[in-house]
Amino acid sequence: MVTLRSQIRRTTLLVAGILLPALAGAPAAALDRSGWIRRVVERINAPSPRLDSAYIYQPKPCWNVTLSNDLRRTGMSQSSAFEAHGVSTNLYCELWERLYKGVGIHAGYGSLTLGMSREVGRKSADYNKSFSLNYMGAGLGLHASYYDIRQPMAYTLTTGTPGSADYSSESGTSDYPGRMKMITVEGIYAFNHSTFSYGSVYKGNKIQRRSAGSWLIGAKFVQGEVKIDPAEPISDLLYGLCRQSTLQASVGAGYSYNFVPYHRQPAGAGTKGFRNFSINLTGMPLLTVLDRHYSTRYVYNPLTGSLDSQEKRPLGSTIRINFVTRGALAYSWDRFYLSLAGIYDHFSYRGTTKIVAPALAADIKTAGHFSKWSTVLTFNVKF
Repeated sequence: MVTLRSQIRRTTLLVAGILLPALAGAPAAALDRSGWIRRVVERINAPSPRLDSAYIYQPKPCWNVTLSNDLRRTGMSQSSAFEAHGVSTNLYCELWERLYKGVGIHAGYGSLTLGMSREVGRKSADYNKSFSLNYMGAGLGLHASYYDIRQPMAYTLTTGTPGSADYSSESGTSDYPGRMKMITVEGIYAFNHSTFSYGSVYKGNKIQRRSAGSWLIGAKFVQGEVKIDPAEPISDLLYGLCRQSTLQASVGAGYSYNFVPYHRQPAGAGTKGFRNFSINLTGMPLLTVLDRHYSTRYVYNPLTGSLDSQEKRPLGSTIRINFVTRGALAYSWDRFYLSLAGIYDHFSYRGTTKIVAPALAADIKTAGHFSKWSTVLTFNVKF
């Protein structure tokens, strides 16, 4: 059985095995074989000549180990409004993972790190698969993530209007689990190349010495879907309309600011006596410029006796504003770095699906949103 301790040991040895021959004390033959690795590592970790040293402190790259504690919650909510037998009906559904709690360890050299994390305690969902990839430079931030969550759905069915004779409302949980999948890729570019470091508070390899900010531009790509199991009884209320999928591309502009209440340079060539306390706030609204949304209706197949045939219909959607928000605070002293970061992502979809079939005509108005919030506590030690 592979334990957490053995996984951590294996990860640390892997990092050391990749980088050590290229960086220190390796025989000549090994340096010849891995010389290109060393050049890449040195180039990535070299101080940026574009940054003003009066505003940005760039410590020398060194070996480091990072411990992290993650809290996260991802999910969606969706409302479907239509008329059933002349009575207004609304079905509201939610699929949220329970609170995800994870711990991780990362090791590397300079700004290059490699690590692993795992969930601890009670599982956040019946089924949960996820990964993420981050890069933060002085003026550039890139983030990619993938989530696949399977969990029972909570729902509320309302018919009629309050106070009328045909009004009723009932809530419950689906008998079969629903499923949500989401891929997001986003990039942020800062115009201020000299006095502002976007990754200062989040990564800690380039430290903001004086308060400064920058206007941003960014782009975001999202592909997501939510699906109700066709065998679920509540799917009959939606005429078999069980799956919503969206493909969106958004662009926007915003602002990021690093506030530095306190900074003290190290006393000598090393990091002894170094102190820094910094806060970052970032906000960027996004305008959706590309939106492809489809609803899938599962139809009973009399030949097979199952719901295995599908009808895909485009959803007539409208332009919306989405947004990206981030905030963090970090304190560095000597060779230690401690930070707490919070991120909230949100995107929505809205439109109408027209269903026309024998003895059936309905307009289903759908509105929903995917969202994710997370907080990450990070502790880093440099050697």
